[in-house]
Amino acid sequence: MTLVVRPYLAHDIEGVRAFNRRLAIGGIEFQFPETHISRDFPPLQGRLISQEHFVAVDETGAVRGAYILKTEPFWIEGREQLVCNFQLPLSEGIVDKKWAMAGVRLLTDALKRNPLLYCLGMGGTARALPQMLARFGWDLLEVPFYFRVLRGTNFARELRAVGAPTATALRLAGRLGLASVGTKGWNLWSRIRAPSPSRRSDVEIVEEYSSEVDANRIALLKNISCAAVRSSATLAERFLKADKRFLRVVLRGPHAPVEGWALVGLSQLKNHKQFGDMRLGSIIDGMASEGAEAALIQECLRVLGEMGADLVVSNQTHRHWCTALEDNFFVSGPSNFALARSPQLAALAPDSSRLHFTRGDGDGPINL
Repeated sequence: MTLVVRPYLAHDIEGVRAFNRRLAIGGIEFQFPETHISRDFPPLQGRLISQEHFVAVDETGAVRGAYILKTEPFWIEGREQLVCNFQLPLSEGIVDKKWAMAGVRLLTDALKRNPLLYCLGMGGTARALPQMLARFGWDLLEVPFYFRVLRGTNFARELRAVGAPTATALRLAGRLGLASVGTKGWNLWSRIRAPSPSRRSDVEIVEEYSSEVDANRIALLKNISCAAVRSSATLAERFLKADKRFLRVVLRGPHAPVEGWALVGLSQLKNHKQFGDMRLGSIIDGMASEGAEAALIQECLRVLGEMGADLVVSNQTHRHWCTALEDNFFVSGPSNFALARSPQLAALAPDSSRLHFTRGDGDGPINL
């Protein structure tokens, strides 16, 4: 059956609604946006980051698939290039085998528009989308997940991502206060054993990232093989100043105006499938000069702790950030966050330990 993939237009909205209804009837929880213009990154003149929506339609004009391309500048081994995030590819083939090839059609269309593609998140490496991408030669990596407990009583009471016997034991420990005692001891030990910063640093919470973050750009990019450009201009588009979910932490030192910065968030969860009703802190995004990562993460922990976080989490690919999290006594846990790179993109930066991808690069910076 013939499918044409083209830009999503205003007259396709009803077709997308019907497409979403068919997916929902088939048990699919994801829905494609029922608007043809991106809410977060509309393709406007002068913007550095843009999103475009595409639909696959059959001979009758019915929508049988759709996807989003988010285009932004990347820094790849010393050069800036435009890279696309292949987002939310949905195919009617998930619920009707008659359209089984629609997903492949979406992928081949996206590669024609820009062969430098990546997918991020996807629910982990074992899901259908990453497995399909792997069959087409994409490089597939699990993005490490790290967590640190700050308030043991709430953590023990609310944790849901364990088996029933363990959950019962944790809730009992929470009621008896044992979890709180254990966490306080662990955090005290962590502060004693954490590496002391080798330089005097000052920390500031800012409303927006100014041009100061651009001044030390080369040092921040040292030892990074591939990352989205994180300039003050792109960060202003990624994380809107008006969005009060985020705090911007800036680390200043004697060697540069900005030795590192991080975006952190705090969410009051409600009946989350893994974390119950915890206050969840996230280290969402950031960059740092080599050697400043651990000090920056220390400050993020302090800020989130003062805000009342029960648990702090982060997903990071770069080896220096993973080491810095471990130096700050974060524990590695099972990850539901995966990175897939097209063969063309992977060939430009083959050393996966030097990739810098975070939750800030995905569909949503705080969705877990």
